[in-house]
Amino acid sequence: MNLVVALAISGAVLMAQGSSPGEVRAVRYSVEGETTRLAIEVSREFEYQTNQLHNPERVYFDILDAKPRIDARPTYSKNYDGKLVSRLRVGERAHNVTRVVVELREPVRVAVSRLANPARLVIELRPEAVPPSGPVTASSSIPAASTPARAAAAEPIREAAQPIPIQAQALNISSASAGPGGVAQVVISLNAPPGKEPLALQWELSYASPLLGLESEDLVIGSAAKSAGKSLNCTGRPESAGTYVYRCILQGGAESILTGPVALVAFHVRATARLGPTSVRLDNALGVTRDGAGVSIPQNQAEVIIR
Repeated sequence: MNLVVALAISGAVLMAQGSSPGEVRAVRYSVEGETTRLAIEVSREFEYQTNQLHNPERVYFDILDAKPRIDARPTYSKNYDGKLVSRLRVGERAHNVTRVVVELREPVRVAVSRLANPARLVIELRPEAVPPSGPVTASSSIPAASTPARAAAAEPIREAAQPIPIQAQALNISSASAGPGGVAQVVISLNAPPGKEPLALQWELSYASPLLGLESEDLVIGSAAKSAGKSLNCTGRPESAGTYVYRCILQGGAESILTGPVALVAFHVRATARLGPTSVRLDNALGVTRDGAGVSIPQNQAEVIIR
């Protein structure tokens, strides 16, 4: 059985065995001095991914295996007149993945904690010039059966806007910018907790072909995959009018792939491209562990800013 078929079968089995998704139920907003606090309430314990983007300033949180159900609606949006936050949006970015987008008025420092009873994600925002005041203190304890990843200590986003690690395999895409006729360099990175490193990976990368161009030689293996002795093979096809997709497979050798860059992508911005953001999506990502188990990896996306 080849890698693609094995990955697809294993991923389908895992998804079929999954339980019903949770719900993102409420958002609470408050301001204390220089600190703006947002609390995202979820119906049960959860995993998440996050990234901080610029031009315009914003930070997003993907709540995995959860659907948005704020005020019994599948989408939610609210404007704020505070110093730091201008707007908050909640919607289903992908199947059973709820994205919370916090639109900002200026660059900020971000600290995040995950609390229980009720399950919630607490986000603290401070002006970039104001030093952090310390970790968020949990107002209720995590049950003893929870894993260390669910502890309530604050997790500041790094200055380079790298996503906060979660206790599962994840593929993250960096945002980039370039002008018409230029090249936008995007990095696809693996986040693999110790003991869960994949032996092989596959994913699909889709983008708006009227705005961006890409050839197979523009997809280059990243340092983490190269160190593991892998080879990268990508083939492209049109998916629909205006959308092109590359399917990529990383395989070969007996070494597992550690956390780090697995692929470098050079998007060529078309000379006729309109200015503004365009999404680059990573879908149908799957991994195979050393024991042959298939792991479905959440969808992700980033933006190429044409400026």
